Amino acid sequence: MFADHFIMRQFVLFFIIFLFLSTDIFSQSTNHDWQLNGFLSAYGESYFSNNLTPRRDDFTWRVSGNPTLTYKNFSLPVYFLAGSYENVSRQMFNRIGISPHYKWITVHLGYRSVEFSPLVVSQVYFLGAGVELNPSIIRLGFIRGRILRPVPISALPNNQPSYERNGYAVKFGLGTKENFVDLIFFNGRDDTNSIAGDTVYNPLVKPQENVALGISSKLRIKKNIFFQVDGGASLRSRDLHNSIIDDNGEIPDQFNSIYILRASSLFNTAIKSRIEYRDTKYNFGFEYHRIDQDYTTLAINYMRTDLQRFGLFVKQNFLKNRLKIHVKTDWEHNNLRHNKISETQRNNNMLHALYRMNRSLIFNFSFLNSNMNTSVNEVYSTYVVSSKQRNHIVSLNTNYIFPRQTKYTQVANVGFSITDSKIRAQELNPAVQKSNSFNLSSNYSLTIADLELMIHGGFDFGSSAYHSGASVFNTNYRHPHAGVQKMFLEKKLTASLLTSVYFNRAGGALINTVWRGNLAAAYKIFQSTSLQLRLSQMLNHPASAMLPNSAEFIISAELRVGL
Repeated sequence: MFADHFIMRQFVLFFIIFLFLSTDIFSQSTNHDWQLNGFLSAYGESYFSNNLTPRRDDFTWRVSGNPTLTYKNFSLPVYFLAGSYENVSRQMFNRIGISPHYKWITVHLGYRSVEFSPLVVSQVYFLGAGVELNPSIIRLGFIRGRILRPVPISALPNNQPSYERNGYAVKFGLGTKENFVDLIFFNGRDDTNSIAGDTVYNPLVKPQENVALGISSKLRIKKNIFFQVDGGASLRSRDLHNSIIDDNGEIPDQFNSIYILRASSLFNTAIKSRIEYRDTKYNFGFEYHRIDQDYTTLAINYMRTDLQRFGLFVKQNFLKNRLKIHVKTDWEHNNLRHNKISETQRNNNMLHALYRMNRSLIFNFSFLNSNMNTSVNEVYSTYVVSSKQRNHIVSLNTNYIFPRQTKYTQVANVGFSITDSKIRAQELNPAVQKSNSFNLSSNYSLTIADLELMIHGGFDFGSSAYHSGASVFNTNYRHPHAGVQKMFLEKKLTASLLTSVYFNRAGGALINTVWRGNLAAAYKIFQSTSLQLRLSQMLNHPASAMLPNSAEFIISAELRVGL
């Protein structure tokens, strides 16, 4: 583990020095075949608090970058991230990786994340090596490495124990980026000896093993008809300490030759599909998702499981694209194996409309209706209650740009949203709980070009009521806010000041007053290099004399270099 930190620091230091020197070299170069793009950033902040539990460390820092060196058909993208968030009690925060690319060859080294399939290999970092080859219509991919580092169980804050997890993934397909069929295979396993002092009966973490097969495809069936499907089949052992078995009656025989079955082994499948008709004025389509109750792989972070969903959507443009309508509805239910205490059915309906009356006035309207019905298995109905829930959300946002003037520009924005929710327990009072809320926001900005000055302000208001039986509990807030931004020194220095105050009330009485302020200055050192300083503060003043005032202060600085 010490080696991880040492190597990371050496790599980050090397790349920062190299790229800072390269920035000047490439800016003066007359050879346009060489290009350096991306960014570098160094950030640090100090935190102070008074009369409240600190919500962050006293001092934090991070350096990050995503530079890409390009020469003709060759590119070398580099990604690195390092900071004080690194902690031995959880997974790695510090990361560095490169993916050199030449024509149809891409090599992955270091911390790299590949997207082979959203149901098999997706959004997981491998510390290792990989390659992707795309000659003509051939689509090949391979990556192997460490997915999780070992984290022992300890009393340190935010401890997230885990075994060391290693795995590899293979992709083989045919087609192009827009029209292809890929097959994916993944194999991952936890090292049962990677945590010192581990016991078989450890309740906090269990070693796992997984093999998964998948298919991912996008096809253009006809000129305007597009089909997309992702499928996955996963065999996962949730605890490698469990005894080995020959068969449990649920796992296909094809897996017996490549996998050792255990008492905790589960076989699950998943599919996501979509067919769509696209045109310049409208498009419509159908979606179907089915994810088994315990479906997952060791190479995806998180997904909702135990659901079956059907969806329809329509998008239509009217009045020469001045009016855009989007309508969507879907039906969903869980408990696919019929082994849960209850089953929930959902229906969601959405309408969104965007109307450009003219160059100055835009209306943005949305309506969302959702219904949820939870039914209970008769075996458990004596102590679990069935229920129905309904939610309505209506919102309208209006943006108006005043007729353009020579010396100044004005923009106004007004929006509101209304939410209504009701929960009814079938065996009890038909209207046990319900709530509703109203939120209003208004903003105005004035930009004076000659003075390089922008002034803005606004007022927000919100209220909510919660009904439970005969009792009603009301809350509301008022939030005036204002700010100013000014440029100096031929637009090299930008200074801004923001201030706002929240008045929070409950049951008709003032609860507290919260003041927030933000003072910032950004100075452009060079054409693509800037330094930003920021001071933020929060003052909380409770209405009750029994509670003390509290405060937070954050002082931060960031040096950012555009390449």
